[in-house]
Amino acid sequence: MWSTRSPGRYFIESLTNEIEQKILELMREVEEKGGVMKAIANGSIQRDLGRQAYDWEIAIERKEVMKVGVNCFQVDEEEGNPEVYEHAEDAGERQLVRLRETKAKRDQTAVTRTLNDLRRAAEAKENLMPSLLQAVKAYATIGEISGVLKSIYGEFNDPVQM
Repeated sequence: MWSTRSPGRYFIESLTNEIEQKILELMREVEEKGGVMKAIANGSIQRDLGRQAYDWEIAIERKEVMKVGVNCFQVDEEEGNPEVYEHAEDAGERQLVRLRETKAKRDQTAVTRTLNDLRRAAEAKENLMPSLLQAVKAYATIGEISGVLKSIYGEFNDPVQM
């Protein structure tokens, strides 16, 4: 049972407060950059995340940050050949056959209707989930569904090329 006088409780509260302050500071920085959408569009968020990931990995390599199993307390793996997944050469062709069979058996009128409903919902900025579920139940493919959504919303192009 936690005591209100517990030093551990004070420590946890102080860490929570510190994290909260850092989050609020980052939120202010993003707002000063023009908001989240602008920061994504101009690549500043991606650059910041990339820089943080790089700095973190460097700290691990230099053992400034200890990561169990990576740079400390490593266990020697058994010698020998690791198990390697062997893929079937004809897996892609088998999947294409299944796709053609599914498209041949489905009710194309229902697929067209549900994709049109999805298009209307996206254009009206409505909740897409009911329309998505109906399209999937009619056996519309991911490619067909994605095509509808891309035609409305376009495609995201990462402004940062790493």
